[in-house]
Amino acid sequence: MDDPFDYHTRQTLSRPQRIAINFLDITNLTLVDIIIQTAMWVGWWNLLAYWVWPWNVNHYVARDIVYFLMGALLKFIGVVWLPEEDLPHVVAAEWKNGMPESYGWGRKLYCYSVRSLHFFAFLFMWAGAWNFFDVYLHNCGYCWEREIWYITIPAILLFFTQEVLSRESLYWIFARYNGWRARSNFKNATTPLYAEPSAS
Repeated sequence: MDDPFDYHTRQTLSRPQRIAINFLDITNLTLVDIIIQTAMWVGWWNLLAYWVWPWNVNHYVARDIVYFLMGALLKFIGVVWLPEEDLPHVVAAEWKNGMPESYGWGRKLYCYSVRSLHFFAFLFMWAGAWNFFDVYLHNCGYCWEREIWYITIPAILLFFTQEVLSRESLYWIFARYNGWRARSNFKNATTPLYAEPSAS
């Protein structure tokens, strides 16, 4: 299906207006959001590292563990009950039958809250894990060899966690190699689950 925003406003907006909308959208996503989030990272990191922690600043290990566990808890809540991947479907549902009557402040606040939850989850986990990798695991000052290892090894591990062991991959692996019955069903499945309707 076409982009619901473009589809339902095709008769209202001119081509220059649609070009301006796409330009602003791409600029926000590729430039403006990065600058804003960088400023937030700087502010939050310094606030969490030096000002919010109520105990002696020498208790770095306890602080890092608490921050990491807080981030893990927030991420668990986000993944299980408030997945960020569902937000485009929430918006698309509002536009499914035409342009919404209202601006949708409630929906926008909900989407912003979900994105903020995932932002803070990563923020706390990142702040907690930073010293583990930078200080405790391998502290060599500023040596470029360590940074190369910290770039290459996680890049390989991310491929496995994001693709090889993704939800889709795990379903395929378990269903494909789940014994004779699964293989028989796999061979006999002639109708796709999401087959296109026949043109008749």
